[in-house]
Amino acid sequence: MRTTGVVLAAGVVIVLAACGSSGPAASDPVLAGQLIRVGGPAPGAPVPLGGQIDARDNAGHEYTVSVGPDGRFRLRLPPGTYRLTGHSPQIQDGKALCAATKPVSVTGNGPLNSVKVICQIS
Repeated sequence: MRTTGVVLAAGVVIVLAACGSSGPAASDPVLAGQLIRVGGPAPGAPVPLGGQIDARDNAGHEYTVSVGPDGRFRLRLPPGTYRLTGHSPQIQDGKALCAATKPVSVTGNGPLNSVKVICQIS
């Protein structure tokens, strides 16, 4: 995997990486979302998590972003459909796989996309 850029924004380090691609262009849409923990003891309200988000398209290109403690992330992606997964050191020392409930479509002509990447605990 080759790193194509590092950005410091609002105290969150964002690392963009791409496999076999030149990476996203400045004109590509931005996917925004949050890494959260759900479940556990009552009331079981969602809790933001720091960690990492990976977005993989159908061609196998992967883009990665580090997520700060507020769980929020922004990732510039070429238009396409992506499966989002994540990890947090706060859930099973980062070994648990967190995921969005369905693939996310990123389009070039639309509002900022928003997605939740969920770490389910019992």
